[in-house]
Amino acid sequence: MKRGWLLGVMAIALSGCTPFTPDFEKNTADVILRITSVTGQSGDTDFAEGSVLFSDVLNCKEGACSTFNDNAGLSFTVIPKNPLDGTVNNAFNTVTLTNYTVSYTRTDGRAVEGVDVPFAIAGPMGIDVGVGGSTKTSIVAVRHAAKAEAPLKAIAEDFRPGQPNTILVVIAHITVFGRTVNEQNVSASTNLEIHFGDFANE
Repeated sequence: MKRGWLLGVMAIALSGCTPFTPDFEKNTADVILRITSVTGQSGDTDFAEGSVLFSDVLNCKEGACSTFNDNAGLSFTVIPKNPLDGTVNNAFNTVTLTNYTVSYTRTDGRAVEGVDVPFAIAGPMGIDVGVGGSTKTSIVAVRHAAKAEAPLKAIAEDFRPGQPNTILVVIAHITVFGRTVNEQNVSASTNLEIHFGDFANE
């Protein structure tokens, strides 16, 4: 009995250790949140928005160097689970996007944070998507601080003019969480390919 009580206390304590992760084990809503497109938005303006994010780990121009966040552009829509069900109340099923998480894996499957890939991140959101409607917003896909940490920092340190550039290719796993007006949970996930390098700047 004592052991069961201790396990219960441990479970309660551990449940509060992870930020931005409410109980979204499954979608409980009458609607489905869908991510209809994802694009990479590099902090380096030399790269256009596209299906692959080119992330410059160190941006140097005119003798000054800096780092930038890189974003992911996400498009959303909300649809009824049963499109033939006329009882779904659109007003009560408007979804508020509340937060997101981004984690990374290398294309060879390795995924030790701070060694093989950047540390996972999370952030808040606050945008509404109505049933049958759509919206687009951006989230941070790569923190600028991550470029001063392993493994991205080593890419800039290994740069040698005239030598082949080190490129690290990872997949960012993005999950967005939300809640309907009537307090039902929804979530949606997508992936974004990211190429990290110390790219030449004009």
